[in-house]
Amino acid sequence: MGDVCGYLTVECGTSADITEQVQQAIAILAPGGGFILSPVTNVRADTERAWQNIKTLIETWRTLREYSVSLSQHVEKPVEIEDGRNLS
Repeated sequence: MGDVCGYLTVECGTSADITEQVQQAIAILAPGGGFILSPVTNVRADTERAWQNIKTLIETWRTLREYSVSLSQHVEKPVEIEDGRNLS
């Protein structure tokens, strides 16, 4: 869950920053399923910029939300964790 910084990106960033962060979050965290997009810190500013960036975050997610949940399509070689188990 997360991967878009509430303060740096949503409150202070540009629409382009938001779009880039959402794209990265989906590309990195969504494969395998169970992904929930959200700011990783609180968005406290009640400013026009923050609200516009929240709108951009939602619109970008709507455009990109149809992602594949198959981990094997996104991993070139098997992923192993410390105990030797294979995640693919």
